[in-house]
Amino acid sequence: MTVTVVDVPEQRRFVAREGTSVLGRVDYRVVGGKVRLLHTVVDAPGRGIGTLLAQEVLGQLLEGGAHVVVFCPFLVSWLDKHPELAEQVEVVRE
Repeated sequence: MTVTVVDVPEQRRFVAREGTSVLGRVDYRVVGGKVRLLHTVVDAPGRGIGTLLAQEVLGQLLEGGAHVVVFCPFLVSWLDKHPELAEQVEVVRE
C-alpha cells in the first residue's frame, strides 16, 4: 500500500497515511501569515515515515508559496542534511 501525506487543516497537522492508518504527523500553527512547523511524531519507526513527512510537508508548503518557520528539532536536523531546502525556510534552533 502507498503512504500519502495530506494536510488536515482543522487539526492543524499534516498526516502520513497508509489506507486509513495514520503513521505519523507534523503539527503546525499559522501565525502572522507564517506556517510554523512545531512537532513531528512518527508512529511507525524504521520505515522512513519521518523523511517522507519532511519532504512532503516542506515540498507542499514551499510549492504553495508559504513562508515556513521550522521549530521542530527533527525537521531542523533533517534540514541540516538538505541545505537546498534549508535556504528556503526560516529555522529556529532552541
